[in-house]
Amino acid sequence: LKHKLCRASERCSARGLFCAAKWAAELAACCATEEAEGQEECCSVETEASDTESSERGADAVRVARVCLDSREYLRAASVLAASGARSRRAVFVRYYARFLAGERRKLEEQRAAAAAPAPEAQAPGQPPAVVGAADTVACYGEPPANKEASSLRAELAREAERRQQEQKQQRDSCREPLDGFCLYLLALVLRELAQKEDAKKAAVASVSAFPWNISAWELLGSLCEDFSDVQAVLGGSAGTLLGGCQHVMRDMFIASALLRWHRNEESVNAHRAMLARFPGSAYLKAKVAVSLFNMQKYDKAEAEFERIFSDDPFTLEGADTYSNILYVKEDLARLSVLARKAQVVDRFRPESCVVIGNYYSLRRQHERAVVYFRRATCLDPANQPAYTLMGHEYLQLKNVHASIACYRAAVALDKADYRAWYGLGQTYQLLAQPLYAAYYFTRASELRPYDARMWCALGGCYEALERTQPAISCYTRALEATNHCETNIAYGRLARLHQSLGAASKAAHYYRCDLEARDAEQSEGPEVVEALRYLAAYCLDSDQLEDAERYCGRLLEFVGSEHEEAKAILRDIQHRRRRGGAH
Repeated sequence: LKHKLCRASERCSARGLFCAAKWAAELAACCATEEAEGQEECCSVETEASDTESSERGADAVRVARVCLDSREYLRAASVLAASGARSRRAVFVRYYARFLAGERRKLEEQRAAAAAPAPEAQAPGQPPAVVGAADTVACYGEPPANKEASSLRAELAREAERRQQEQKQQRDSCREPLDGFCLYLLALVLRELAQKEDAKKAAVASVSAFPWNISAWELLGSLCEDFSDVQAVLGGSAGTLLGGCQHVMRDMFIASALLRWHRNEESVNAHRAMLARFPGSAYLKAKVAVSLFNMQKYDKAEAEFERIFSDDPFTLEGADTYSNILYVKEDLARLSVLARKAQVVDRFRPESCVVIGNYYSLRRQHERAVVYFRRATCLDPANQPAYTLMGHEYLQLKNVHASIACYRAAVALDKADYRAWYGLGQTYQLLAQPLYAAYYFTRASELRPYDARMWCALGGCYEALERTQPAISCYTRALEATNHCETNIAYGRLARLHQSLGAASKAAHYYRCDLEARDAEQSEGPEVVEALRYLAAYCLDSDQLEDAERYCGRLLEFVGSEHEEAKAILRDIQHRRRRGGAH
């Protein structure tokens, strides 16, 4: 297994797939043993003979093109290979991949130019302009620019596949795919760029079947799945397998990542910890466990995981953005300051560093400066979906609602599994007093987080605003069944008021009692406690539960206001009833 990962790292590096090469090398360094992975031998992986050029001129061209790729001279790399006539599989991939990267760079430049242009519609009417301007949505308005190389690359890859197929027919070799795993990965990228998702998914499946060790192909396949049932369909059903019916370590890695993406967090923790038994010390897998714990709101455990990662590798920034989210939620400004300083020293122009520094300024209530850094993160990595979500939060704090909506929409366009962006859109439309739109977005968030009370309480609030009482009651009841109980008091209070409005006095009293018990456990006082005591005192009086009514009135006497006089009146009524009962 270690040998396969090392060889995969070399092959990915030779093609300029740096992230995949780095991932394979780091995982190989964490292999527990040199065990023979017999279960993976049945996979149909292409041979490497066609990676080598038959002519010295072609080999020289591949070498020069590879150096040009390293120095980001993409068009020059493609031109060198085209002029040499190099036809090895590696040469073909590098040539077309260089053109794709050139198109991506041009697309990014157009995106930045669009962001630099004024966008007055981003500014809410009557609002002063934000310090960094309305362009911080990074060209979220209108259609985003496209990779102009995509259409021609698709045609050329089709011609390359046809040519390879003819060669295979002449050699009577029809067992292999005409394109190798790397070119199939590039084809999937191109098809996704052309918005042909189903074809892109088929190409990605073919790519990981031909060469399973390219983690970038697996991540692309995961991003093309619309939900977890789609993942299971790709795998061949809940008990099925990918890779021609073979179990494979990369298939297990893919399932673990899909569980995390679709918020099946407990299963994700178990799956990644099982992988850690095979790759002990893997920072990649430890970070996935920590992110799962963060999603489960187990902040202390997630923080401990990240602390271990950074103590083992002090100069890594992998997962630093999520770690900064944990410190932000815990309002630990001192440690977040230390992390921001470290990120700035290691590499201030990494997207993770920008997110960390943005969170630091956000916690200090310097929202304009936070926007600057989140915007920088999206400029450095246009696919950095969490940065768009965080930028949307900051715009919301700045009361720039329209720019906030644009950021959240950009986030969900990049990743539909981001419940925070859906939830942010719902909150934004609530501020705009458009509960119908808000209900739609909260519904999307609750589908992703069905056991999160916050989603159901927010959705219930929208139904209340729409005067749809029964759906609101259903939502608040679901909130009580959630695994996190941060919104329990809200749900109890809302359910009590809704049942009171329907005339269901006994149910209203039950929920007021639950609300009161929960708030007493937290030792909280406020208007909600007064409301519950007033209703329960009156309800117990009407139902001849005089001792309970007297107890609730005794608590109401501790407050100053109209409730104090109401409590006195109820107590006089209780005494009158007792005297009347004693007289009889």
